[in-house]
Amino acid sequence: MMKRRIFLWMGLIILFLSLGICQEGVAREKYKVKRGDTLAKISSELGVSLQALKKANNLKSSALKP
Repeated sequence: MMKRRIFLWMGLIILFLSLGICQEGVAREKYKVKRGDTLAKISSELGVSLQALKKANNLKSSALKP
């Protein structure tokens, strides 16, 4: 009975950890581009990599249009 509980808890922990990994790519906040903004500045403010920001917004270049 004790082993069963341990395996159940381990399974739940693994499940919750994997859900956190899957949610990593979900946007947590919106940002409105302002004049003078750069993609590098926005990525720094939001704490994400430049590549991740470009990928999430389907951008080919770093040029922005406010």
